[in-house]
Amino acid sequence: MSNPDRVVSEEDIRVMAQAAGISIPDYAMPGVMTNTVLLRHYMALIEELYIPDHCEPAFGYVP
Repeated sequence: MSNPDRVVSEEDIRVMAQAAGISIPDYAMPGVMTNTVLLRHYMALIEELYIPDHCEPAFGYVP
């Protein structure tokens, strides 16, 4: 599992951005770093959920 409390460095963000083929302007970097930490926290919450292999379908569900 990832460590949501791990500090995200600017270099981490630049590496992920380069892998995704995007560039992040310097003025946006603080917000991107803050959002990355927040998203890692949400990811950790989701990873902790127990989701069984089989769930009953929702009764009367109509998409």
